[in-house]
Amino acid sequence: MLTAAATSLAVKQFEVAIGQQAHWRDFEPHTWALKLIGDRLRSIDLAEAEADLFVAYRLIAQWMDQHQYDVILTPTLSAPPLKIGAHHHRRRDANLMQLIRLTPFLPLSLLKERVRQSSADAFSWMSITPVFNVTGQPAMNVPVHWNNEGLPIGSHFVARLGQEERLYSLAGQIEKACPWANKKSRIHSDTSL
Repeated sequence: MLTAAATSLAVKQFEVAIGQQAHWRDFEPHTWALKLIGDRLRSIDLAEAEADLFVAYRLIAQWMDQHQYDVILTPTLSAPPLKIGAHHHRRRDANLMQLIRLTPFLPLSLLKERVRQSSADAFSWMSITPVFNVTGQPAMNVPVHWNNEGLPIGSHFVARLGQEERLYSLAGQIEKACPWANKKSRIHSDTSL
C-alpha cells in the first residue's frame, strides 16, 4: 500500500515537473498499476499499512537486540546477477496493461492481486533485502566475490538501528582485505528477451 501511495505521489510530481498529465505509455505497466492503486487508496488503508510497517520495524529491532547481533550477513540476491532484460515479461506486462485499460470498471482487489503476482517474480530472487528496506535498519551491499562470468556477487550486511558507522567501518575493512575498486564486470545481455 505504501509503495502504491508513493508511486502515485511520484507520478503527480512527474506531472508537475513536465507540466502535463502523465500517460500510461510513459511508464512500465507495473509502475502504472501501482499508481492506479495509489490513486484509489483511502486514508485508512495507508494508516493500516503504516501500522503494519511499524510492527515489522519493532520486531526486527527487538530480534537484533535480543540476540545481540551487531551485524547480520545475508546474500544480496538468491541467485547470481540476472542478465539485462531477464526480469522483463512482455506477456505478463501486456496482460497487466489490458487490465489497466479497464481500470474504471476493475475492482481494486483484482488490480492489487495482479500487481502482487507481478512482484512475486522480483521478490523470488531478492527475498531478503526488502525486509530491511521497509523496516529501516541500515544495510549495505558489498561486492565481496565474483562468479566465473566476472559478475559481482553481493554480500548484504545489516546493522542495528542507528549503527550506520559500523557498516562504513566494516566496508572499509572488507575493501582493504578484498579490494574491488579496480575490478570490472562484463555486462551480459540477451536481446532475445
